[in-house]
Amino acid sequence: MHVRSTLMALVAGFALSACGDSPHAAEYEEAAIAAGEQWLAYLDAGSYAASWDTAATLFKAALTRDQWIATIENVHTQLGVPQGRELIAAKHTTSLPNAPAGDYVVIQYRVGLAQGSAVETLTMKLDADAWKASGYFIRPE
Repeated sequence: MHVRSTLMALVAGFALSACGDSPHAAEYEEAAIAAGEQWLAYLDAGSYAASWDTAATLFKAALTRDQWIATIENVHTQLGVPQGRELIAAKHTTSLPNAPAGDYVVIQYRVGLAQGSAVETLTMKLDADAWKASGYFIRPE
């Protein structure tokens, strides 16, 4: 499975422009950012199995644990492990293309790489009353 297509499939159509307003948006965004940063810490530490184990049901349905580990290892081999994460934006929405209805927060970070920088997009989903990663994509700038 091609790395780029796998990661893109996880976040296909998940764009900040698709997001709408909600009375709980600020609260959800804050909670999702905190949970997302904990999840990203697994990636940064190379704990790829733990990142899959703690991901949303939707994420786990998209690819197996072994597929995820192989994919993210390949990405980090090609790009390097992201360094110096800076929040660009976070936006709550209740609908995303190609995803079931629910509460999502799409978060974007600018990160440093060994050679340049990239934008990470992490989609968090309220899954069984906890914010969990449901999509991840990194794109070099």
